Amino acid sequence: MKKNSVFFAGLVCILAVGMALAACDTITGGVVDTWSKVTSLSQLDGTWKGSVSQTKPVKELIESQGPLDPAMEGIFGNDLKVTMTDEITITIDAVAETSAGSNTLTLTFTGSNILVAWPIIKEFFAMSESAEGIIFNNENHSIAMTTAIPKESIDEKEFLANDNIQINQDGTAIKIRGESSEEAAAILGVTEVILLKQ
Repeated sequence: MKKNSVFFAGLVCILAVGMALAACDTITGGVVDTWSKVTSLSQLDGTWKGSVSQTKPVKELIESQGPLDPAMEGIFGNDLKVTMTDEITITIDAVAETSAGSNTLTLTFTGSNILVAWPIIKEFFAMSESAEGIIFNNENHSIAMTTAIPKESIDEKEFLANDNIQINQDGTAIKIRGESSEEAAAILGVTEVILLKQ
């Protein structure tokens, strides 16, 4: 299983980078948004949610980090694809100057060879350090992983100095641009995430 472990270690690394920086349209509620710099933490007070999804050939994800192992070509090199859906929730308390949230990443694998690949995929994730928090769905060949984002303090001055966070014209959406956007764009072609006020 050594080759399989190397293969999936690369895939998980790619997903972690890519989904943290997933892109959305800049249209909310049928209106084209205009974005401006956040000038007060009070503008961000409340709960914000966003969901982004990307589908890529598994082979393409692997090869963005190096060549696919020839031994794995027959299993993962044909039409096997993974749809990565990331659901993000962030709650900001402007008075207490804290933030917290959660992140659920669902990977759904499809392709003509999925019945062969699925047991290998499951075995790898079952052996990972976060296996206790992973839910496997054998019916649609998906894996769901939820991560809690613990409460942490926000330094308002430092936070507002970050040019990677913008808010729309009516305060109903925020756009967060990834600090490693070039890296993410090279992998998934994505650079930002938009969260909507709840």
